[in-house]
Amino acid sequence: MSTDGPVPPSPNLDHNHRLVPAVNEAGPVTSAVYRTSETQLPLRSRPWMIVTMVTLVVFVDILIYSGVIPILPYIVQEQLQLGPQYTGYLVGAYAAGLLITTPVFGLISDRRQDRKWPIVISLAALGVASLLFLACTKYWHYLVVRFVQGVAGAGNWTVGLALISDVFPANQLGATMGIVMSGMSAGNLFGPSLGGTLFDHLGQHTPYYLFAIVSALVLALRMFVDERPAMAAKRQQRRRDQALAAASDADSDDVEKAKESAAVGECESIAADDEAIPPLMVLLREPAIWVNCLAVVVMSSILTGFEPVLPPYLTETFGTTVAENGYLFLAIGVPNIIVGPIVGYFCDRYSKHLIMIAGLALAAICVPLITLPTTMGACIAVLIAFGCVFAVPLTPPLPDMGTVVAHKYPAASGIVYGLFNTAFGLSMFIGPIISSQLYSVGGLILPMVIFSGFAVAIMILYVWYYWRHCRTPPADAAAVASQSDVEWHTMTGMPTAARSASDSSAADLVAVADPANGARREEH
Repeated sequence: MSTDGPVPPSPNLDHNHRLVPAVNEAGPVTSAVYRTSETQLPLRSRPWMIVTMVTLVVFVDILIYSGVIPILPYIVQEQLQLGPQYTGYLVGAYAAGLLITTPVFGLISDRRQDRKWPIVISLAALGVASLLFLACTKYWHYLVVRFVQGVAGAGNWTVGLALISDVFPANQLGATMGIVMSGMSAGNLFGPSLGGTLFDHLGQHTPYYLFAIVSALVLALRMFVDERPAMAAKRQQRRRDQALAAASDADSDDVEKAKESAAVGECESIAADDEAIPPLMVLLREPAIWVNCLAVVVMSSILTGFEPVLPPYLTETFGTTVAENGYLFLAIGVPNIIVGPIVGYFCDRYSKHLIMIAGLALAAICVPLITLPTTMGACIAVLIAFGCVFAVPLTPPLPDMGTVVAHKYPAASGIVYGLFNTAFGLSMFIGPIISSQLYSVGGLILPMVIFSGFAVAIMILYVWYYWRHCRTPPADAAAVASQSDVEWHTMTGMPTAARSASDSSAADLVAVADPANGARREEH
C-alpha cells in the first residue's frame, strides 16, 4: 500500500478502517461513486477531479513529446547535418524508453497499490529531461534525452490509465477514457504548433523552458489530488455487490441472513480475490487484451509514422516553415479532441467492437488520400478528415480492455494498461522508423499505402474477434468465463469458492461477453 500518509476518513470505513458494505434492500447499485456521493468526498478526491488530473498528465506528456516533433528535423538536418532517417531514430528513442519501463511501472503500481508516486516521479523526470535539451550538442545527447522522456511517459500513461480504471465503473469507462484520450489529442494539437512557434520567434531554447514549467504545474496538481477515498468507495461497493449476488441464489428465507453475513465478514474473503494479481500469460491469452494491443500497435504506428515524414513532405511540396508545419498539425488535433469523447460516449451505449471495425475501415481509406492534394487548402481538408477518422479506432480499445479488468482481473489494472502502453510504445518505436525509411525510398505515398494495408489486416482480425468472442450467447458465456476462472485459480492456487462469490455471477459474465445485453440488464 501507499505510504504517503493516512487514508482520509470515508463514510463506509469502520473504527478499524476496514471497508464495511452498507446493506441496501434495493440491491446492488452501480454508479461512479457507489454508496458515497461525490459531495461526501473531499474536493481533492472526487472522481471529476481525478479524471481532470489524469487528463492533464497525459496532455502534458504528449505536449512535450510532440512539441519537439517540428524541431527535430531542423536539429538533425540543419544543425547536425545528418539524413532524414536520423529523425526517425530520435522519435524511436522515446518509444524505446517507454517500451522498456512500462511493464516495470505497471507491476510496481499493482503490487504496491500506489498510483501517486510513480506519476510524481515521472512528471519530475519529464521536467528534468526538458531542461536537458539545453545541454545537447551531439546526436547521441539527443538520443539519451529522448529516452529519458520515454521513461517518464511510461509512468504517466500506465499508472494514469490504471487510476481511471480503479475509480470509475466499467459502464462509464468509454466516456471517461474518451476524455483522457482527448487530452492526448490536445497535446498533439498544441505541441507541434507551440514548439514550432516558440522555436522560430522566441529563441531555440524557449520551448524547453516552457515544457519544464508546465511539468511542474501538473506535478503540483498531482500532489494535491488524493484518489484513495474514491478507490476505497469503489472497492467497497464492488465487494458488496458480489456478496449480494452470491446471496441471491439462496432461499428467500436465508437472504437476510446472507446479507448480514456479507456486511460483517464475507466481504473479506472476496477481497482476497480482488487483490490477487493473475499471471501475465493469463492476461495475454484474453482476446480482449491481445487483439486490442495488436490494434493499438498498428493504428498508433500509422499516427506516429506521420511525425517524422509529414513536416519534410509539407516543406518540399508547399514550401512551409517549421512554425507552419506545427500549425498544420492543428488540422489533425482539433477534430480528434472533438470526436474522441463522442466516440467514447457511443462506446458505452452501443457495440464498441462494431465502432472499432467501422473506424478501421475508414482509416484504411483515409490514409493514402493524404498524398493526393496539390494545394494547401485541399491538404488541410484531408488532414481534418484524417483527424476525425482516427479518433474512431483509437478510442474503443481502452474501454474494451477496461471491461475485462473490471469484471475478471480488478487487481491487475496497472499490468493490463501497462500492456496497452507497451503496445503504444512499440508503435512509437517502429512507426517513425518504418515511415522514415520508406519515405527516403519512395516518398510519402509508399509508407501511406503500406500503412493502409496494415489497417485492413487489423480490421479483418477485429471482425474475427467480434464474431468469435463478442457475439457469444449468454448461455455459452458462463461456460467460457468459468473455464477461464478455473485456469486462473489453478495457476494461482486460489479457491474456486472465492471466485464464485465475485464476478462470475451470470450478470457479470453476460456483461463481459455481450456488453450491450449486460447494460440492458443493469437498467432493469
